[in-house]
Amino acid sequence: MRPEEQARELLAAWRAGNRAAFDRLMERYEMRLMSYLIRIADTRHEAEDLFQESFLRIFRARESIPADVPFDFYIFRVARNLAVSGFRRKRAERIGMERRGLEAPRAEDPPADALERSEAGSAAREALDTLPEPQREAVSLKVWGELSWRRIGELLGVSEDTAARRAADGLRTLAARLGGAL
Repeated sequence: MRPEEQARELLAAWRAGNRAAFDRLMERYEMRLMSYLIRIADTRHEAEDLFQESFLRIFRARESIPADVPFDFYIFRVARNLAVSGFRRKRAERIGMERRGLEAPRAEDPPADALERSEAGSAAREALDTLPEPQREAVSLKVWGELSWRRIGELLGVSEDTAARRAADGLRTLAARLGGAL
């Protein structure tokens, strides 16, 4: 059975009251979604919050999740929308503080996160953060979200070819910035 079909069956079982099916759905997408969120969030803590909020929203919307929409598309769409909303809110807060002549606080990783990251990982993260948003999203969804070009295109509202081109451009830029270390 294909993963999409398995996810549909788990979703149907969960809707029918099987809580274990929801847990299996969460486990199935946990690593991919968390990897993606870590790459797009400012801190690991923020990524964890986005992850929890994504599944909480899905849990609450159990009955309204479209059965004909692949679950991986749905969960990544919810997570991406939450992240984008958070980015907009932070930007508005920063602009408001700057207008009042205040310095906006900087997001810093907790000490445990800093210890987890290697120098190479830190350099890659910094290089990824410098990519234009469309390229960064396409790279993150492909590399850490492990989504198909079709799914990435659907999430970003572009064609498969555009999604693939954005990711390829982003990966070329990353390779150049990291001295070909990709």
